[in-house]
Amino acid sequence: MKKVLIVAGSPRKNGNGDAMAAAVEKGVLAAGGEAETFVIRDKKVNGCVGCGACRKLGRDCVQQDDYAPIPAKIREYDALVILAPVYFSHVNAQTKAFIDRTYCVPWGDNGFGEKSAEKKIGVVLTFGSAPLDAMGALAAQVAGYYGVRGIKQYKSVLARGCGALDTCAKNEEYLAAAEELGRWLAE
Repeated sequence: MKKVLIVAGSPRKNGNGDAMAAAVEKGVLAAGGEAETFVIRDKKVNGCVGCGACRKLGRDCVQQDDYAPIPAKIREYDALVILAPVYFSHVNAQTKAFIDRTYCVPWGDNGFGEKSAEKKIGVVLTFGSAPLDAMGALAAQVAGYYGVRGIKQYKSVLARGCGALDTCAKNEEYLAAAEELGRWLAE
C-alpha cells in the first residue's frame, strides 16, 4: 500500500484548496493507498531562518513547531502532494514556508529515503486568471525543489479560474483531475 502525504497550503477553510485536497485523497484511497493531509493553516510552521544547524548537526530542523515530524514522513512516504493557491505569481507564503523548511532533509542518495527515484510528487495549483504556461512553469519549479533530491516522477493539476472561494468545488473537471492525480500517486 502506497502512503501519500498531502500538504494543503490554502489559508482559507472550506475553499478551493480543501476541495482539491479531498479529491486527491479520494483518488489515493480509491487506488488502495493511504493518505494523510497536513493542513498548514491549522499548524504552526515557521519559515526557515537560514541558521544552517540542520547541515552542521546533520539532522532535521532544530525548530520546534508542527513541522518537526514532516521530514521523517517525507522519507517514509511514497508520494508527496504540494497543494497551494497562487498569489502574485507564486505559491502562497504558508506553502513556501513549508517548502523552504524541506531544506533540512539531507541531500544525497538517501535524502528522501533509499528509494527516492521511486517516489512521486504531485503539485496542485489553484489560481485566478494567470496564463497556463506560467502556472505550468511554477508547478515544475515546485516539483523541482524535490527533484534535486531524487524525486523525478511528477504530475500537476492546474486549476485556473479559481479565485472565488468555492470555484473548484463546483468544477467537475478539476475535481476529476485531482482525483486522477491521487490514483496515480498511489499506484
